[in-house]
Amino acid sequence: MVIDTQLAKHLQHFGIDMMQCQQTDKTMNELEIAANMNLKFEYDNILESGVALKPVFGPSYLGYINMGNTCYMNSVLQVLINCVGKISNKYLAYNESSSEVPTDFGTQFKKLIHYTENPGKYSVDPEELKPGQENGVRPALLKSIIGKGHPEFSSTRQQDAHEFYLHLISILEKEERKDSKSSVFR
Repeated sequence: MVIDTQLAKHLQHFGIDMMQCQQTDKTMNELEIAANMNLKFEYDNILESGVALKPVFGPSYLGYINMGNTCYMNSVLQVLINCVGKISNKYLAYNESSSEVPTDFGTQFKKLIHYTENPGKYSVDPEELKPGQENGVRPALLKSIIGKGHPEFSSTRQQDAHEFYLHLISILEKEERKDSKSSVFR
């Protein structure tokens, strides 16, 4: 880059008075700022920023409560339960009065599917919530069962949804081998 310390004098030679000049084009910095402001506007429109969100509740509107970086697990579970009918149908036979085994994957998975399909008290009008009550299900026991013996998923650190999906599928396959009469993976 060449710096001309006498730029005003040299431009004067061509009849250009630098002190009278006005900027006609934007600099690269100004163009970049304008582009970023436009992106923020577009992003705000996508996310409906500033719009009061209307809470949804009732059948088919059940969320899983984030228990400290468990959004990866909640996302995978919701996709499997809501989109993969064969898996859901196999585990739908949960009886709330049955003797629950807190360490049994099948029982805890059935519970989660049952409450996802029939949210009842877990998906109510937010104005009707009692103090300390939350909308949604907290799949803590299922998380501890799935994470048992796995160094990453037994922690509360952020994890990769795809890796969790693969781990969950391997657990489901092991469950299928226990009960090979009605295999979901055939």
